[in-house]
Amino acid sequence: MGDDGVASFFTACASAAKEPLALRRLELCRLELSSNGLLKGLQFNGCAANSGSAFENIETLDLSCNTLGVGAQCDAFEALLVSMPALQDIELRDCGLGDAAASGLSSALRKGAGTKLRRLSLAANKISIGGILDLANALSSCSAIKQETFAELNLRGNEGLGDDALAAIVKVFQARTATNFKLDIGETKVGVETIQQLAHTPSLVSLSLAGCRSVAILLPIFFQANNYPSIEYLSLSNCDLGEDDVAHVFEGLLTGALPLLACLEIGANPGVETNKSSGMPQQNLDGPLGNLVLKIKEQRPLVDIHWRIGDSPIKQ
Repeated sequence: MGDDGVASFFTACASAAKEPLALRRLELCRLELSSNGLLKGLQFNGCAANSGSAFENIETLDLSCNTLGVGAQCDAFEALLVSMPALQDIELRDCGLGDAAASGLSSALRKGAGTKLRRLSLAANKISIGGILDLANALSSCSAIKQETFAELNLRGNEGLGDDALAAIVKVFQARTATNFKLDIGETKVGVETIQQLAHTPSLVSLSLAGCRSVAILLPIFFQANNYPSIEYLSLSNCDLGEDDVAHVFEGLLTGALPLLACLEIGANPGVETNKSSGMPQQNLDGPLGNLVLKIKEQRPLVDIHWRIGDSPIKQ
């Protein structure tokens, strides 16, 4: 469809609607849409103004797998939040976004947009420390954060994100009292500071570190006393964990760590190679690792261990 096709769609909607459309969900995925095309569509007939937008009832917007990293990103993403004040769920996965897009979202948040935001996915993009620090600063003053309605952030696959930037994001959520926060920082450069900050974030119920190759050296922090008091879901899949590392995880669970944990994903690690048909480990079940698994089943029967990526019924 491209920029012209999407702009025509926005134009037709704005022209036909004497009142805001009743549309609640809008999916514009894989359309080769750039941020210039997005901005052009939003600006038509005052659509980017704070009132009069045909799309002001949109609650869920999915723009994943477009070329939004090309063009006037900052203006486009500021216009996006302003023109859709009811937005609760924004999916911007794999759009080639960099710091300019993060700055546009941050600018809109500082101006009071995004008051109903519940979920934001910026997964598989190219955002670096500057963009995330800007976003962290803007989120800290966002009403959705203060009211504790914002509940899920996905930054997976932004490989330029390091420990300082990730820790800054985590600090935004540490004062929350509602235990409803889900965070995916898989395939980033997680370090000691981030893990320590996460350990003392009582609102955190779901954490994915899938694909973080530094996890093995950080495992001892997970199992210190009183860490992660509310976490129910943890993904350590594809973290290059050896058999000793996996044993460390299981031993930690047996000492009472992560007391509310209900689901552990630990697949695609060298220490737990699985049988493709059964999904169960194909080695070491008769050895120390197998004994630990049996003990977990006896002592912590509510913990559901998933050996393959994506095998868990719980979705991030």
